[in-house]
Amino acid sequence: MNLIKTKPVDQIVITFLFTIWAGIWLSQYFFIPNATYDQIPNIMQSLIHWDAGWYMDIVQHGYSYNGNPNDQQNIAFFPLYPIIMKVLEQLFGLQNGVATIFPALLFGVASIYAFHALARTRLNENASLFATAAYALYPGATFFVSAYPTSIMNLLVIITFLAFNKKRYFIAAIAAGISTAGGALLVFLSATITLAYANKIIFKENKLTTSKFFQLILFAFVSFSGIIVFMLYQQISFGNALAFIDVQKAWGYKSITERIINLITLSPIFGGGYGSFFRSILFLQPTGKSPEGSVEYITNTFSIIMAIFSTWILYKFKEYLFFIYSLLVVLGYIWFIGSVQGPSSTFRLLYIDIPIFIAAGIYFQNSDKKVLCFLLLAFSALALLIQTAFFASGYWVI
Repeated sequence: MNLIKTKPVDQIVITFLFTIWAGIWLSQYFFIPNATYDQIPNIMQSLIHWDAGWYMDIVQHGYSYNGNPNDQQNIAFFPLYPIIMKVLEQLFGLQNGVATIFPALLFGVASIYAFHALARTRLNENASLFATAAYALYPGATFFVSAYPTSIMNLLVIITFLAFNKKRYFIAAIAAGISTAGGALLVFLSATITLAYANKIIFKENKLTTSKFFQLILFAFVSFSGIIVFMLYQQISFGNALAFIDVQKAWGYKSITERIINLITLSPIFGGGYGSFFRSILFLQPTGKSPEGSVEYITNTFSIIMAIFSTWILYKFKEYLFFIYSLLVVLGYIWFIGSVQGPSSTFRLLYIDIPIFIAAGIYFQNSDKKVLCFLLLAFSALALLIQTAFFASGYWVI
């Protein structure tokens, strides 16, 4: 007799929490800390580094921009999560994790339940649970326990699709608008629902009136409101509304021609060429003697391949709203990141591509190869475990 009754989705959340905890535990007892990372006072602080450090800097010192786009500066990072931390800092401070890590974890768990609700609108119960497990045990869930905006962005994407599916269009626009204050790639969410809304009120009804035109303009404005406000702030504070874009040069710059060549040759994408790409599929592409680099490489390769395949599944099964968003996110990542920096932060940046997990459920629901599905799920969970362990040990695996 069960003393505590749990639903299957609760068990998925528990599995996610255990996997994250196990990864952190491994980092503390079996991983050698990064050489520059061995003076961290506690576990909470060990989870705040790399980009999380930039977000912390924004909370503590505000935004800064010196006008030189070749210097790495915190204006490159979006304000949504720093605002959340700033509010909580007033109550709890920044040292105990309540204002930094707890919100990310809370939003992450909420996003798992919200995703399950979204999946059930498209899939049967077993497939929706598989899709939810694929979402919860994806390697990017590492960032549900760090001061990153990943979890709140994911939650807002899911809320947007849930609201749009229920024909609560302006609630969807509000959620999308807030999400654009979290990261640049989420403008593709706003673009997707704006196009879908335009299709509804103009083409399906086959009539464009003045009121509908202004309604569409308002919808678009709300959908992009987060990034619009961020740009206005930069214009007022620094005289450059595009400072956050200009400063990306400090992290790497390629001309359009160089990007196109990189896309054609897969260099630096997948680490440099087709041979590297095929070796990575077979897990034969180590990064020198850097185990964390090899893990990151394999995980990123796995993520981009699954994202492309999942996007095709969405098209095949006529999930056109999801397909358009997924296609834009994947292409946006490949163009803006992959063609410049190579396979960097793939599994984190593509985690906002929520429809790829719906695609995983669609594949599970329509496939006889259930064993393959569970093997891929197990691989993903293992990657999450190892990624978390490396991350909490101070290694670059993001």
